[in-house]
Amino acid sequence: MTKLILILTICFLFPIISFADCRFTTTGASTNWTDPAAWSVTYSSPGPACPSFPSSTSISSGDVVNINHPMNLTTTTYDVNGGGTLNLTTTFTLSGNLTFSNNSTFTSTGSSVLNVTGTLTNNNNSTGVSFNGTVNVTGNVVTGNGSTITGTGSLSATGTITTSGNSTIFGSTAECTVSPCFTSDVSTLPIELIAFYTTNSKELINISWTTASEHNTSYFNLERSREGQYWTLVNAVSATGNSTTSIDYTISDSNPFDGTNYYRLMQYDIDGEFKIYGPISSNFIGNNDNVRIYPNPGNETIYIQQNSKITEDNIEIVITDSKGIEVYSRKNTSSIGLNTFIIDDFNSLPGLYYISIISEVSPLEVTKYIKK
Repeated sequence: MTKLILILTICFLFPIISFADCRFTTTGASTNWTDPAAWSVTYSSPGPACPSFPSSTSISSGDVVNINHPMNLTTTTYDVNGGGTLNLTTTFTLSGNLTFSNNSTFTSTGSSVLNVTGTLTNNNNSTGVSFNGTVNVTGNVVTGNGSTITGTGSLSATGTITTSGNSTIFGSTAECTVSPCFTSDVSTLPIELIAFYTTNSKELINISWTTASEHNTSYFNLERSREGQYWTLVNAVSATGNSTTSIDYTISDSNPFDGTNYYRLMQYDIDGEFKIYGPISSNFIGNNDNVRIYPNPGNETIYIQQNSKITEDNIEIVITDSKGIEVYSRKNTSSIGLNTFIIDDFNSLPGLYYISIISEVSPLEVTKYIKK
């Protein structure tokens, strides 16, 4: 009896703690994962207060992370644990490995883009992963026995795609052992795309793709973007139409941007239906004789000299990081001849950047800059 009273007393004085299930949703105020302003936080069950931003290493059971605005995260490995949910409707760039555990959930819309620099792993018996948008992996894709990846999207990898045991990707157990690799849902449109990649030369970028089969295909449009949002046509090429053997295609972009170029492929069938593949990206460094930046590399004040052929021009100086994200901008006016602009308030971290001079009447000028 004494023991029972003691146990009841302990439970009364020290109740079992039940942690809240936290729901994190992006606000669009920042692309920095650890910035509290980037997230709104709600509780789906009673418990201690949730943190002001989600963990940068994992999603715990019961927690939900909704990425509805562009977001970046740099970490060693990001785990979606069993019972955790990650929902994506926009672009999410993860510099690190991504792992889906058994009983985890991942959903994405058709317009979403997931970029992973590392290894993407779908663990044994994980069946809650659905890729309806574009997934780009700079590395390998590994799926465990009994796991499935479903959806109507596409998955590309610079490394290999490995399916273990009876695991499937878009309903197929096929593997890709010679990189680069590409796979997609082939039930909605009449092509099976098995490769989509770029190769650079000194003066241009070659964009290539391979179809394993085609049925009633009409043509392909290749489009390019500076930031991955607004697209212009590079060129179009007629499709084979009907084929059960692999067909290779290549389009050369002879006028790429200096810096990051994004490419997407639009495949049209004879009925006018289309499907978008990509985007994929390529970094191009060309020669720019009109702009000089010094000191480069530098760590404090940036001096930009521009030779202009325009009597008067309204320009904007934009600095983007290596992922194409804008980190600085300023408007100026240039005149004919040599112009010098001084930037003394660029306070970003050391790394690789691209400085663009955007003109109302002149071609875009981009120069690589390294901050020490």
